[in-house]
Amino acid sequence: EYAAALHSGEYPEAQRYLHEVRGITHSTARRWELGYCADEFTALGGRITFPTRDFSRRIVSMGGRSVSPDLNPKVYYLPGWRKKRYLFGSHLLIRCPFVVIVEGQFDAMTLDQCGYPCVAVMGSDLSPLAAATLLIWTDAAVVYPDNTVPDEKAFTKALAWLPVLESVGVQAVFPNRPYPDATCADPDDLAQKNHGWLRDQIMECGKRLHSGRAGDDGLNIEEVSV
Repeated sequence: EYAAALHSGEYPEAQRYLHEVRGITHSTARRWELGYCADEFTALGGRITFPTRDFSRRIVSMGGRSVSPDLNPKVYYLPGWRKKRYLFGSHLLIRCPFVVIVEGQFDAMTLDQCGYPCVAVMGSDLSPLAAATLLIWTDAAVVYPDNTVPDEKAFTKALAWLPVLESVGVQAVFPNRPYPDATCADPDDLAQKNHGWLRDQIMECGKRLHSGRAGDDGLNIEEVSV
């Protein structure tokens, strides 16, 4: 229903937000099963909708991102589930040298669109249970934070994910310099404005992960280069 509404052409404001503001292509919208809820009397009304699936592709919740800047909260999830158990986008992962972990849903979608295997933490905290699911596909991760402008605690929150990942057997690294300046707010923004910087940082992290696996021929960082 929601997906049909988004692709119907009846709601140009949703299409404009998704494609012009967020830079999401039609194929990416379909891959992530994006939709639009036009019913303003429902909790998801006025929002781009996206399901959260577990690693077995079972839908565990439905969320939405407001199209209008006046509609709060910007991101809303239907209640009744334990979001810290899941990683947004994990159902789309395949076996890979490493995965990129971000904070926002659109960060994950945009980086996936750029060719990086990516998942988003549900909330600001990463649980050991969610972290351990990564071992199905990889045992290495690049933690890519939001910028400290506007969120001054962004790096601190993301750095806290590193010991959680290490505790379940996932080797994790953090970019040396995630952002060149304050003009990009998050990985999604950086991918659109300065993809070269994002790519260089991710690939440098991949090399660090590779160097930490002396004699391991299984990690080929070129598999995720774009």
